[in-house]
Amino acid sequence: MAIIENFKYRPEVDGLRAIAVIAVVLYHAGLGVPGGFVGVDIFFVISGYLITSLIVKEVERGTFSMVTFWERRARRILPASIVLVVAVLISGWFLLLPSDYAKLGLSAGFHSLFAANLYFWRTTNYFAGPSEEQPLLHTWSLGVEEQFYVFFPLLLAGFFFFRFSRCRLLLLTIFGGIFVTSFVLSEYTVSDYPTYNFYLLPFRAWELVLGSIVALLPLRFLKLPQSWREAFAWCGFLAVLVPCFVYSHDTTFPGLSALPPCLGAAMLIWATGRVNQEAPMVSVGRLLSSRPLVFIGLISYSLYLWHWPFFAYWTYWELEPASLLTRLLLVLAGLVLAVLSWRFIETPFRLKQLGGTKRSIFTYSGVGLVSCLLAAGSLVYFSGVPTRFSDRVNAIDQCRAEALPVNQIASKVNLKAARAGEFPRFCSVETPSDKIIVWGDSHAQAILPAVLDASDNMNAEVYVAWYSATAPVLDYEQTQPFCIGKDAVAYNRAVFDFIESEKIENVLLVAKWAGHFEHSETVRQSRLQSDQPVEFGAALANTVKQLRELGCNVWFLRQVPVHLRAIPKVLIEQELWGIDGDQYRCDDQHYASLQAGLNQWTSRLAGAGAQIIDVSSFFYDSDQGLYRIESQDRALYHDKHHLTQFGASMLSEGILTAISSEKTKIVEVR
Repeated sequence: MAIIENFKYRPEVDGLRAIAVIAVVLYHAGLGVPGGFVGVDIFFVISGYLITSLIVKEVERGTFSMVTFWERRARRILPASIVLVVAVLISGWFLLLPSDYAKLGLSAGFHSLFAANLYFWRTTNYFAGPSEEQPLLHTWSLGVEEQFYVFFPLLLAGFFFFRFSRCRLLLLTIFGGIFVTSFVLSEYTVSDYPTYNFYLLPFRAWELVLGSIVALLPLRFLKLPQSWREAFAWCGFLAVLVPCFVYSHDTTFPGLSALPPCLGAAMLIWATGRVNQEAPMVSVGRLLSSRPLVFIGLISYSLYLWHWPFFAYWTYWELEPASLLTRLLLVLAGLVLAVLSWRFIETPFRLKQLGGTKRSIFTYSGVGLVSCLLAAGSLVYFSGVPTRFSDRVNAIDQCRAEALPVNQIASKVNLKAARAGEFPRFCSVETPSDKIIVWGDSHAQAILPAVLDASDNMNAEVYVAWYSATAPVLDYEQTQPFCIGKDAVAYNRAVFDFIESEKIENVLLVAKWAGHFEHSETVRQSRLQSDQPVEFGAALANTVKQLRELGCNVWFLRQVPVHLRAIPKVLIEQELWGIDGDQYRCDDQHYASLQAGLNQWTSRLAGAGAQIIDVSSFFYDSDQGLYRIESQDRALYHDKHHLTQFGASMLSEGILTAISSEKTKIVEVR
């Protein structure tokens, strides 16, 4: 008996595609489907099922060819994808600032090499700017599938080369092994290595292989009572739909959380199958086979491609949240382009009305990919063509680049480096008279120019211990996004041990305190029924106490003002279109709210021996009652709350005054 039995077109699978793409689009539009990102995982299961079915069937018929396989993939994927990239690159000329236009070129280049997921894996991080502003971000999933299409056919071809074509059980065992290995790898790394886990094929392969396993399950297993098939199908349908509405940004994903929608998709594909066309279709299958859903399924690839750039470009320039009408119009625009793309690009190439031969489709594809690659390379080479904007706009745009890891004064320190005592060190004299360590989250790195300027006047050497979103507190578990995670306790203890071993006299604690207090309160509320409520302030006071017991002078830098929107965007839109930028500046009320959590612990921190430094007066404009966002026509922030190097340098005199002052409890520097 053949491994693949009676494989024919199944409209209900297109209906499942429709569910997946609708979930993704509504998620991106913010239209009541907070977990709609699982639609991509459903696509992966469907792809694994279809690719496996096609390859195995052709192998059994003796008609399989790697060239023919890649020809089909080229017809299906490349024409619409290439046109999308060209359209995005052209529109980016008018819509993107130079630094982001150059980044778009990089992402387009990687996409042209079937490696978009590798680009976003390397660049989508805490300092890369909002990922939702990147017009080609969604192509990461195409990179995963394209890499799967390279390796998977080779695996199957090797299997059948050794004449195991009748051994369904062996093939299922191999796929099962890949499934288990990849899934365990995904679950094990989902918290500690989220970008690896999200973007790379080894961590996603189990989803595709799950579809392959479904393709190999014998259809005779479906000779079950109709009630059983109905139950399986509805369970699968619910497993697909429920995560769309109960998952959110806060869901740890993929890992174990991706299992319900993927298993649901697999159950749906299997339970809606029929041994022959005369067999009754389950009710879910009839629903998924409805003409509206099948049509959306047919255009799902184009809809997935074209909807996202509209949202990305809108988000790129918006300073206020998009209205419901705006979001609906963006969805409509993506739908219209999807229909046009399906009708005039996808279909002609797939039906061989264009590029009818292997040679011609590979020629079209090759020329298109190389052209995209050359255009992308040009954008990178010419730095996003800054001559499109004025010098002031370009200067503001460039200040954002300081935040990127390659341009940071001091790189963040991981647990391994912390345990080895490998902290960035700065010293301008041969025999320093003092030692200072700046310890905290990314705000510690941002404030560093001021500390370095101050240290030159003190003849001091400076060490830096920072990790993004990780507060400098001892014996405290941290779960904020982008923080060091479960290693936080060991990491901060390693910093403390370094301070002790190096006999560092001065410790400056710097962080976005409001964010840590707010997150701590959120966690505490979620654990009200437990025996271990979280007290961030108590852990912070205990940290000060332990440092004082070492004989350290402990300075505690109050958080700098945080504004309502990314400052470079505000200043650029103010320059280009004359918007009122003051409405997005931090005022007295907002600054007071930022300090509320810390203020409850100020007296205890001072009592533990901390000297609290307040530098807010350097930014305060008393005439307007607002905090400054620029000075001397230069931006003071590269986002809402991280100071630029110029902004930080304004504080050097104040930091020097504070650290050199008598041991008062609260130091307000002006």
